[in-house]
Amino acid sequence: DVGQEAVVRTGLRANDVLLRIGSLDLGAPGQEVGTTVDFIHTLPARTPVELLVDRAGQQIRLDALTITDVDSGLQRLGVMINSNSQKVIVKADGFPEASAVALDAVLRLAGEQVKALQGVFTGSSAGEVVGPIGMIRQGEDLADAQGLLGLGMFFVSVNLNLAVLNALPIPALDGGKAAFVLIEQVLGRRLDEGKKQDVELAFVLLVIFGLVSLTAKDISKLFGK
Repeated sequence: DVGQEAVVRTGLRANDVLLRIGSLDLGAPGQEVGTTVDFIHTLPARTPVELLVDRAGQQIRLDALTITDVDSGLQRLGVMINSNSQKVIVKADGFPEASAVALDAVLRLAGEQVKALQGVFTGSSAGEVVGPIGMIRQGEDLADAQGLLGLGMFFVSVNLNLAVLNALPIPALDGGKAAFVLIEQVLGRRLDEGKKQDVELAFVLLVIFGLVSLTAKDISKLFGK
């Protein structure tokens, strides 16, 4: 259901099928109306978000503006979102097919993690980042929607996220340590251990500050709803 004001603000029309909101692929495993609404709540205010919709069989990209709920401070599209899919569980014919499906799901999740990280560094999806409490809520939503399957997908997503983050060339992470080794190989000499430790300590403090900030944001959302 789309009102006239929402049509002007978002470009959406009645019977449009949402395929993607920002970095969120609505066709990915575990996506439900509840998780989609939670994602919209975290979008940055006064910043257009790109929508990919199916309109009468044709894919269209729209730039939509969200509105801020005056009571909770959360973002809304201002349209009624209904489920457009049915849950179908199909048993694989054998191990090869099951492995192929699992690999496809892992690759899709990894791609979403990379896109999310790109959005964080470019600032386009900084508001979508959640802390430990937000992650627990997402896992709870998936478990409620899909049971053990959703919970399993959540654990896979978290582990992929941690693996991608750990591989980044950031001091104090494994990727940062590998970067230091490469720099030493290029320079042909070892870097000063004291300076390396100072740099790593600075980034550790930044990580702690980031976690505290995200946790505070998650708590404010939790009590804001």
